[in-house]
Amino acid sequence: MWRSPKRLLARTKDLIGRRVHPRAPTENRFLLLLPVVGVLVGFISIGSARLITLIQNGLWDVGPDLLESIQDEPPLERILIPVAGGLVVGLIGWIFKVRTRGGGINTIIQGVALRGGFIPLRQAAPRDAAAIVTIST
Repeated sequence: MWRSPKRLLARTKDLIGRRVHPRAPTENRFLLLLPVVGVLVGFISIGSARLITLIQNGLWDVGPDLLESIQDEPPLERILIPVAGGLVVGLIGWIFKVRTRGGGINTIIQGVALRGGFIPLRQAAPRDAAAIVTIST
């Protein structure tokens, strides 16, 4: 049986309204933000992976196999690139006054438990940058 689009839209709004209405407004906002945050995190993850690949391609003459490519590099270069990466990570920690190790899940749990879900960007961004440099070098 064919239903008019107007009637179908009204029925859909009614079904959604019954699901959304009994909840508190803050819960509704939370449920609406979930997919937005998921998409945003997905794009950030893709960007981080591409940045790691870009840095690796710039530092190492990467072929199809990263390990093989690194083994083909001169011994001095195999030592100096990771040392330079360590110095950059140390510099990030020194400039931003954050510990560049740790973090991860512990920071998220602490943010949720002690700060109502707040994770300071001033601490998270330098840690993420340090992780990208560490993985790349």
